[in-house]
Amino acid sequence: MWWYLLDVILFQTCFLGLYLLFKTETFYAQNRAYLLVTAVLSFIVPLLDFSVLAIDFGPEETVNTVDTQFQSYFMTGKEVNLTASGANTEPQTSTWSMDAILKLIYLIGISFFAIKFSIGYWKLKQLTHKARFECYIHKVQCYKLEASENAFTFWKSIFVGDKIPETQRAKVVAHELEHARSNHALDLFFTEFLRMLFWLSPAHHWLKRELVLVHELQADAVAAKDLNKRDYAQSLLNQAFGTRNFEFSHSFFNHSQLKQRLMMLQKKNSRPQNLLKYLLILPLLGLMLTYTACKVSTQEEIQQLTEEAEAEKLRSQYMDELEEAVAKYGMFSDDIPAKFRLSTYREINSREDFYRRNVFMILMAEKMDEKSSDGNKMSMTDTDAFRKLKTQTYEDYLQEKENDWNVEVTETERAYDTTGDVPFAVIESVPVFPGCEGLATNQERKECMSKKISQFVNENFDTGLAKTLGLTGVNRVYVQFKIDKTGKIVDVRARAPHPDLQAEGERVISKLPEMQPGEQKGEKVGVLYSLPITFQTYGDSTEENENQAPMTKITKIKNTEAKLSDVPFAVIESVPVFPGCEGLGSNDERKECMSRKVSQFVNENFDIGLAKKLGLTGVNRVYVQFKIDKTGKIVDVRARAPHPDLQAEGERVIKELPKMKPGEHEGEKVGVLYAIPLTFNVPNE
Repeated sequence: MWWYLLDVILFQTCFLGLYLLFKTETFYAQNRAYLLVTAVLSFIVPLLDFSVLAIDFGPEETVNTVDTQFQSYFMTGKEVNLTASGANTEPQTSTWSMDAILKLIYLIGISFFAIKFSIGYWKLKQLTHKARFECYIHKVQCYKLEASENAFTFWKSIFVGDKIPETQRAKVVAHELEHARSNHALDLFFTEFLRMLFWLSPAHHWLKRELVLVHELQADAVAAKDLNKRDYAQSLLNQAFGTRNFEFSHSFFNHSQLKQRLMMLQKKNSRPQNLLKYLLILPLLGLMLTYTACKVSTQEEIQQLTEEAEAEKLRSQYMDELEEAVAKYGMFSDDIPAKFRLSTYREINSREDFYRRNVFMILMAEKMDEKSSDGNKMSMTDTDAFRKLKTQTYEDYLQEKENDWNVEVTETERAYDTTGDVPFAVIESVPVFPGCEGLATNQERKECMSKKISQFVNENFDTGLAKTLGLTGVNRVYVQFKIDKTGKIVDVRARAPHPDLQAEGERVISKLPEMQPGEQKGEKVGVLYSLPITFQTYGDSTEENENQAPMTKITKIKNTEAKLSDVPFAVIESVPVFPGCEGLGSNDERKECMSRKVSQFVNENFDIGLAKKLGLTGVNRVYVQFKIDKTGKIVDVRARAPHPDLQAEGERVIKELPKMKPGEHEGEKVGVLYAIPLTFNVPNE
């Protein structure tokens, strides 16, 4: 919207600038036509698409996105808001965007000019109602104004004051008749409408002044045709002073234009060849069209930058909220609010849904990489899919969603035409797994097949292999295969954090039973299928763990703290005891005391002036994670902040925390995982 308004104002200014070259010519009808036509062109040209004139910088490459789920164990205490006085502050947010404020100002301006127009029109109507009808002159109604020296035209009627001398009356009437016959009133209302829409534009106020002047010059030329120009000019001077101008009518005695009218009355008629000056509009139009065409690519780039900036802002905001929620509840806790659960965003219905799912997946990928061992690390952040997660905007997603159906059909038809293979998600008649033969609908057979394959893998996959290989925690094996035209399993491929797990995945899938083949368009086809196999391996050796079945979907992992040497602060049975909290009886009281003491310590020791020195303003957050080990010491301190110096400051303060009495779980001393978000505000000066 704003781009269009700016273009209209720019083009109107250019047209009026060119008008100065022939403003002094006596081609009044042509000048009037030029002003009206260019006013309309200034609206139309920005809308024309002449992209053939624009420069093509080539297509933008895209990569496919991959949805993956990960587990996180971090839970923490309450957020600490740092201020100079130690008092907690809540960040202030505004619900008004700059775009909304500008629109409000724009609408207020339109409303003001609309009211001004209405009041002026009403006053003029009141004045005309008091006039007395006299006669018709060339089908134009003539009215007399009582006790008035004014003369003006309003629509198809002229109004002449009874105090105008009879010697001047004929000249005035001839002038006003030309206004009425030429429908100058329509021009006035058109320009008033433009001034109301573009009240901020000096060009559109300038347009009205020039058009009114042309009207007066045109009427003067007709009225003085059969009179002595010197006498007509003298009449203007004699009667102008002491009269009143009306904004929505043509007044014979217009003070502001009197000097120009007198000058033009004395000017000789312009030579016909001067009409060629109007052809200068052609190269100007050419430049405008070229500008409009080239501007499209620039506008798209600016729009993309704007979308990316907004995306980064929302990602940062939602990431902060998610990390605070994860710190308090745990990523897959039953107590975490719904807006922080990935399952809430299986369907994207809004911008917020998209970015909340986006940051959830980013955080899970980062946590998974943190927990992968150096020897068996399967990086999830060093992939094209992850990089796209961090850069894709909501607008990109909508565009992909809009094209999703066409792309899906195109790819399906292309695969079917060239290889005879169709993805499982879009197959018209899915392969029939043994035991699913009696189901009526394709959807039922599809669900049955997925369930049977999951059950088969659970029963046959050797999860103990991961333990043998020294892999602990959540392990995933991604398997792809094809059910060919005869129903056999072929082209099995797997990806896993270890070659032996990869081979195990391929072995199990290869053992799937032969099925009734899938069909597409009435013909038997190969069906492409992919399956993520996920299972949990614990560090301690128990019979239960050795016999644990894999999961073909992500599920909540319960009671993991019982198998870990480190336990999250939120679920520890006996929290570490901070100095000064020894006399409290219950675990909840000690937990609350510790959270308060840690907050107080950070408030007293964190240098919040550092952010100001670094040029950071507004709300700043530093996220610190650490462990209170089995001896009560602070170890494994890590921080994330908007600047390396703030990160170092966060780590420094946490490392200075005093030694505590270690936490206990199931009667044993354990390490306790703790994370704390430090929030403080640096006001703008």
